[in-house]
Amino acid sequence: MKHFYNQMSTYSTLTGSYGYSPSNEQAAWFAIVFTAANIHGEISQEAKETFSKLITSKVLFRGHEILDYYSELMEIQDELAPKEIIKKAAKLVSPEHAPTLFCMVTETLLGKGYLTEKEEDILNFIGIKLLLDRATTDKIMDVILLKNKWNSVYN
Repeated sequence: MKHFYNQMSTYSTLTGSYGYSPSNEQAAWFAIVFTAANIHGEISQEAKETFSKLITSKVLFRGHEILDYYSELMEIQDELAPKEIIKKAAKLVSPEHAPTLFCMVTETLLGKGYLTEKEEDILNFIGIKLLLDRATTDKIMDVILLKNKWNSVYN
């Protein structure tokens, strides 16, 4: 009987995901990059450092409280699958910003110099949801792979 009461109902899952939309484009960027970096259930130190540096250097985030976007994402993170969060957030990203955002996600994930299978999958998904053509995503991947080729992860 205890097992039954600990299960989330289908109704609560559907209603929780139905209404989610990031508050603005900056929140969408944050949701996409953070969700991709957290694909294994935790964010590496390299990813945290890269993400922090990249997001604070963008004019798009000037005058915005990043912690607000973090709080917004934490409210729904346990209710929605990563791809669902990314799908909903990608709708708010303007087409002219999509390549830069994809570059930011790629650089965050490649800070350690390689991608896991899950990371490759999520990057492909993000490229599709941002409506980027394959040539653009491949070019971004190639450049960032070259940039981070000899990176090493220290424990």
